[in-house]
Amino acid sequence: MAEKVLEDEPRPMSPFPLQLIADEWREWDVPPDHPLYDRFKVLELRFLHGEYAEQKAFLDQIHERTGTDVFVASYSAMEKDDVVTTFSVWGNGIETLLPRSQKVAFVRGEKDESPVFAEWERVEEVAGDLLEPTEDYPPRFLVREFPSEEQLAAMSCGET
Repeated sequence: MAEKVLEDEPRPMSPFPLQLIADEWREWDVPPDHPLYDRFKVLELRFLHGEYAEQKAFLDQIHERTGTDVFVASYSAMEKDDVVTTFSVWGNGIETLLPRSQKVAFVRGEKDESPVFAEWERVEEVAGDLLEPTEDYPPRFLVREFPSEEQLAAMSCGET
């Protein structure tokens, strides 16, 4: 039903499953071992991709109008071995509004150097002091500084 609503409705409804607890609707975190986990995850990623794309366009317009020099990073997705992973790019020397994605690709700026990929949770653990939360929805974080080489090494999960 959530897949149909997301595709067919003129204004998509949230695909996040909810549960009623003590007269209050709460988001239900589908357990990873649930048989429909992968389908719910794809719905979530598709929904967030659209939300972040709209938000990026809006923020880019505002920044152009106000002369704000900040890069609004995209919420991107890649598929490898039938697994979809979201990522955003954090570039060296570029003040950026970073979306909360599953992975972050750190680009140092060297032409021949591959990006360093890290899981979002690991980025928060190692370089959380560089992430300034904004009041945006979906969530974004302002980054003004690039992580040190030591931080990159501590976060790295290799190339993706």
